[in-house]
Amino acid sequence: MRTRNSSSSGGNNVLLQQHQLEESASTGNRSKNFLKAETYAGLVYYEEIGVEDQVTFTAAKNLNALLEFIKKEHSLARRGPHKYFRIASPDGYIELKFDAEQDEPFTGWTIKPHMKPVKFHQDEIDNFGDKNYSLPPSCPISIYSSPDAVPTLHYSVPVEGVADPVTLYIHRSRRTTQPTAAAPSSSGSDEIKSVPTKRRREGDLDIKAAKQKIKQVMIENHTDFAGLLQFSLVHVASKLFEIHIIPQEVQKSPTYDAISTCFLSILNLLDSKSDLEKHCVKYLEALSSVGGPIEFAANLLREKWTTALEGALEFEQSVKRVRANDK
Repeated sequence: MRTRNSSSSGGNNVLLQQHQLEESASTGNRSKNFLKAETYAGLVYYEEIGVEDQVTFTAAKNLNALLEFIKKEHSLARRGPHKYFRIASPDGYIELKFDAEQDEPFTGWTIKPHMKPVKFHQDEIDNFGDKNYSLPPSCPISIYSSPDAVPTLHYSVPVEGVADPVTLYIHRSRRTTQPTAAAPSSSGSDEIKSVPTKRRREGDLDIKAAKQKIKQVMIENHTDFAGLLQFSLVHVASKLFEIHIIPQEVQKSPTYDAISTCFLSILNLLDSKSDLEKHCVKYLEALSSVGGPIEFAANLLREKWTTALEGALEFEQSVKRVRANDK
């Protein structure tokens, strides 16, 4: 009996060890799959907007989808090298640090990120490409140089919250002539190439540049407007559906991302000054009609557009004309 019990106990131990090995292997596979699934790509792209150089950092799971977005929405942009990274903790975030000690002089240069802190949460990066999330998380960074600035800027921006150390570098050269296409410090293979096209102009207005500035204001103020509109999305969506800016699907399940995407998608199709004015005014009027803080947001957006375009589009006067015609 003693022998039988010993044999039985030994068999149980063997089964237990096998179970533990299988469980360990399974956990290891899950861990490998988790790490693989949580790999992201981050990159910067460069544009010239008026007197400033603008660098934008953005990130996504799918690098190809991100590149397609940049080609479509920022066709004149060129990009620097991309970098793959993993977020250090589940449901964590990454943060770009602009106050790090610099190895190279940057006298005469001003670097201004358009948000503070510059954080990208994991779910924000994950959502890009999903329904109602057509814009990747991004942060524009304005770069200015004074006449006496050092000729070249090579500014390091460490990224915190990643599993392995990552540092981005903003590389710009001081302008010595009239603005031309911006060029990052990267090899030719890293550039987003596009077929040169003649810009549509109407009078003194560069239509493509005007649309880009309208979009940029929307992007820079995305978080604030999304937070404000979230409490009145149903009313806002109803007004925008009435004037054919959003489809019925968005009206039924409205989000600010979906609404702004619809507005900008229509904007992309327009190619005249009058059409741009009408489209923007319709949007502003719909927001204003909701009243309260949404009307305040509409007035603020109108002011920001007017400032960005230096009065090239007559948002205020157009609004007055629309109201006069409605009476």
